[in-house]
Amino acid sequence: MATYNDFLEALKQALSQYAKQSWADYRDQAEADGQDFIDQTKQDLQNWTQQLLAGQITQQELKFNVNSKKSLAQLVSLKQAGLAKVSTDKFTSGLVDVIVNTAVSTFL
Repeated sequence: MATYNDFLEALKQALSQYAKQSWADYRDQAEADGQDFIDQTKQDLQNWTQQLLAGQITQQELKFNVNSKKSLAQLVSLKQAGLAKVSTDKFTSGLVDVIVNTAVSTFL
């Protein structure tokens, strides 16, 4: 059975792939900002992934919960690199998908 640490390791790899494939010009900043968001929501992510594993919430509910925390994504590195607001919104939406997809593939 997968553990929360397994999820975090898979998420780190998925974040790196996301940054490499979708944000190549800003890869380092995307990885740094993505990891910062994960660190800020770590306790919530642990609770939600446990609930997902236990069948207490669905994949859609997990996505809703992670989406509700998007305002915590400061994206300091990406903003300093000159990324526009529209692009940072696109980044956070993609990051939510990376988190949810990684949780589903790790725990379900």
